[in-house]
Amino acid sequence: MSNTQTVADLAPATRYAQRDGVRLAWAALNEQGRGLPLVMVMGLGGVKEDWRHLAPALAQDRPVLIQDNRGMGESDVPEGPYDMEMLARDVYALMDAAGWQRAHLMGISMGGMIAQTMAVLEPGRCERLVLGCTSHGGRGQVPASREVLAKLDPQPGRDAEEVVRDLLRVNYTEQWLRENPDRFESLVVERFRYTRRVRGIEAQLAAIRGFDVEHRIGDLPHETLVLHGTDDILIPFANARLILQKIPRARLHPLPGCGHLFWDMDGGASITAIREFLEDAG
Repeated sequence: MSNTQTVADLAPATRYAQRDGVRLAWAALNEQGRGLPLVMVMGLGGVKEDWRHLAPALAQDRPVLIQDNRGMGESDVPEGPYDMEMLARDVYALMDAAGWQRAHLMGISMGGMIAQTMAVLEPGRCERLVLGCTSHGGRGQVPASREVLAKLDPQPGRDAEEVVRDLLRVNYTEQWLRENPDRFESLVVERFRYTRRVRGIEAQLAAIRGFDVEHRIGDLPHETLVLHGTDDILIPFANARLILQKIPRARLHPLPGCGHLFWDMDGGASITAIREFLEDAG
């Protein structure tokens, strides 16, 4: 697999697992890989295809599981609200379906919250943690500005494409948007290619609002890599430093000039950092 291949290019076959009557969609890359498996957990409103080139690049070293959280993509949309433990146990059910007792966990944004919850609930099933553009929740977290939060709550009656474009823009820096207009437009088109249900997003948002492991992650024994764009306005960079202060074996890898979806902007820096971090752990 080359670093230029995307999940959509490889088109891994979607599989399904059941938990408490909810159908959960997942796919695996490089199942015969020799390294310890990696589970990649997507964020709010994201689908497994949004990993684009990142998942195939990381699958060069090991099996990789990608998934659609409940409420999104090819997974079911049960009634909300959801909570973070529910979403975490969903991912453990997918590990069971894959036959993996233990794996590395990587989560970005809401997925990072799910990964932290998984590590707190069943620390023995997680080898190493990769936490990207996320926070530990609770009162101590640093929220986005009111201006940014207002963009996440679009007014009804607006054109759907306009809403999607505005919501997507906050994930990138103004400089990146100026330098990559065609790439941004292709990302807008991608947002409509996969199923993203408003009801599911609202139910996932409830899980984010209730999330708080601020006073629980201090006991985590896992080696942890914290990746965060220094210019992230959705989950400010200060949250990365807070996680670093609390998880005893955490290390921080800042991504200068990058916004929230850092892997689209960092020129492959996060791929290198993650592969090196996981390599010596198997």
